[in-house]
Amino acid sequence: MPTSKSIGERFNFFPSDEEVEETMNMFGQDMKIPENFRMTAPPHKESDSWNMPPSKYYPNPQSTEFCDRLKIKCVNTLLCELNPEANGVPYYTIPQNEEIAIADDDDREEGVEKEAQGVEGLFEIDTNPTDIDAKRLKLDDADKLL
Repeated sequence: MPTSKSIGERFNFFPSDEEVEETMNMFGQDMKIPENFRMTAPPHKESDSWNMPPSKYYPNPQSTEFCDRLKIKCVNTLLCELNPEANGVPYYTIPQNEEIAIADDDDREEGVEKEAQGVEGLFEIDTNPTDIDAKRLKLDDADKLL
């Protein structure tokens, strides 16, 4: 760490008037903190085990934008470039369903249908599980059911 006895190295990092003016110009004289927060990591679930592997690293767009305006290197970008396999997909880029289905015992079937919205075509929900599809069972098992 440089000190006042260091020769040729800056030790006092209070900004000069010129540095303050240059920074103000970089931000267009607007020093208001932007409300541009975006969730990068998925929300924590209480059901997650504490023994889980280390979480992925998620690029942070707010830091990147801030560093770009200051014309300095972004540590987040450097970390992402260091090991791309350790990066996760930023949570804000994953489409989210804003609806939350809450089913009472009386309207359980209606709740199941609401939960299925947005996943149509991925799988089929059997609303009448008493019918047995014998084609899917082994022949021996089908004989036992008759």
